Amino acid sequence: MNADTSNHLADTVLAGGGELGALMRALDWWKTPLGPLQTWPQSLRSVVSMLLPSKAQIILFWGPEFTVLYNDAYRPVFGAKHPHALGRPGREAWSEIWDTMLHDLLAGVVRTGEAFWGKDLLFMVERHGFLEETYFDVSYDPVRVESGGVGGVYCIVTETTDRVVSSRRMALLRDLAARQTSARTARDAFDVAMEILATRPQDVSFALAYVDDDLQSCTPEAESKRAKANRDHVRELPIFLPGLDGHAGRLVVGLNPLRPFDDQYRSFLELVASQLGTALANASAYENERKRAEALAEIDRAKTAFFSNVSHEFRTPLTLILGPLEDLLRAEAPRSAADGELIELVYRNSLRLLKLVNTLLDFSRIEAGRVQAVFQPTNLAALTADLASAFRSAIERAGMELVVDCPPLAEPTHVDREMWEKIVLNLTSNAFKYTLEGAITVSLRQAGDQISLVITDTGVGIPDEEQQHVFERFHRVEAIQGRTHEGTGIGLALVQELVKLHGGSVTVVSQPGAGSAFTVTIPAGMAHLPADRIVAARSLAPLADTTFASATPSEGRTQKLPSGLTPV
Repeated sequence: MNADTSNHLADTVLAGGGELGALMRALDWWKTPLGPLQTWPQSLRSVVSMLLPSKAQIILFWGPEFTVLYNDAYRPVFGAKHPHALGRPGREAWSEIWDTMLHDLLAGVVRTGEAFWGKDLLFMVERHGFLEETYFDVSYDPVRVESGGVGGVYCIVTETTDRVVSSRRMALLRDLAARQTSARTARDAFDVAMEILATRPQDVSFALAYVDDDLQSCTPEAESKRAKANRDHVRELPIFLPGLDGHAGRLVVGLNPLRPFDDQYRSFLELVASQLGTALANASAYENERKRAEALAEIDRAKTAFFSNVSHEFRTPLTLILGPLEDLLRAEAPRSAADGELIELVYRNSLRLLKLVNTLLDFSRIEAGRVQAVFQPTNLAALTADLASAFRSAIERAGMELVVDCPPLAEPTHVDREMWEKIVLNLTSNAFKYTLEGAITVSLRQAGDQISLVITDTGVGIPDEEQQHVFERFHRVEAIQGRTHEGTGIGLALVQELVKLHGGSVTVVSQPGAGSAFTVTIPAGMAHLPADRIVAARSLAPLADTTFASATPSEGRTQKLPSGLTPV
């Protein structure tokens, strides 16, 4: 065949195809395993004419030596091997993966005549001067020749390296973010980071974290790996704490030598260091908060011990004062009306002071965990009505109305009677203290497995911004009108603790100038109570008769109320 005929055939079979088309037309095919173009079978000519103009990444392996032909789209896959790979046997073009995987895949398609498909297959190829980790979706299809046999393999590939590597790195960052939320100390943050990085050697072959020059944590055998690593495969990154100038440490990482250190790799490592910095900042904040909480707890313990000791110290002289005053009040010796009023005033206020001291002592005992409730089946409606009714005389004498609405419940309720007494009396006393006209209502109801005590008044109410604080220890609402101004600021806190011992809760709804409603809710039954604190029914003893000082001296004589009353 003359030169003109040969050129015409090349222009026809190898038409178009951009750079690879031009290279194929100029290639001396006599020097390749395929031989001159005019000897090619029609099946080869046809498949090449389809391959060249295609925009898909296509490579064709033809003949016994799997000679390589490819198009422009496939050219980046060969990298620096292009254009030398064109027309070479597959063993030469892809020598680094030929014996390990590629030959077997191609030979299998030729032998069976069946196509092969794979997703995100790993190929360790050398295309930029180093062995590189790459991933491809591949479709290897047999090409039939005129005899019916398989003459070659037509391969359409899509490189997925960026997607696979990015997905892997994002998974690592997600794990760092998720796991490091549990870090409570700087050492925890470092150790968790090293533990996670050790599971991803494809992107971080080793890691070491330093503060100043002190090693804090590292992945297994990191120091020996660092010593053996090529210096080009090691990077140091500063660890910044969010919102602060300067850095808290540095992270030394080993790179994956099978991946190029490009902008994406650099950004990924910067995110790793940033994640560690965030974890350190969170751990520092947690540690500071823990120390602050411990300091506050220590203050609380000291305060509790102080009030407990002071309460004990106050009770003795108060008891010694009250004894002689009671004797003077009972004595029939003649004295002037003025003297009698003075003695009664001293007695009334001494008793008031003793009740405040007792409240402090009760609360300090609860705080110290020295209070053990004794739960026994109780006619709660009768007990509550009896306790509330003790206020009737004082409330009606003040020109107001007391409504006691406590119908019988379906069954006895297990409560600690002394604690329930303090709950009812504290809340009713509080309502009386801050209600100057109108009515006070005490109601008890059961709804399902919940029992609710509601004490409602038409008093001065509580400002909106104060309502969330009324159950806090030592909190007092300032600049609010009441019948008296004494109090420790812990009465409602005591009520809350007593209610909690019953497995319940206490809430308040209030409107300034219109009144307040305190609701105590406790579970019915016994399932929520400690079994060792439940006792059989006992007789309900009459409420102890203890003198309660009137809200103000001008109200005249003292009122008789149950023991344990503590004005809030």
